[in-house]
Amino acid sequence: MSESSGQREPGICLDRPYPGLQALPQFEIAAVCTARQESAEAAARHYGVSLAFSDPDKLAQHPDVDLVTVSVKVPDHYRR
Repeated sequence: MSESSGQREPGICLDRPYPGLQALPQFEIAAVCTARQESAEAAARHYGVSLAFSDPDKLAQHPDVDLVTVSVKVPDHYRR
């Protein structure tokens, strides 16, 4: 059984975490979500994902999304 995963990122970082998730056969990246619709669409095109959102509520409520992961760049975890 595979899970459809939606990604939520405040910015866009095309080198991670998508490649790691794509390597897991039990997951399918079904959607991406960023702070801006334009960057979400760019990420979706880059990874061949059909759904792109800038609204996290719409991402979470979409019937094709079973699981949402949230990721940020490591330096953003600690910012003053």
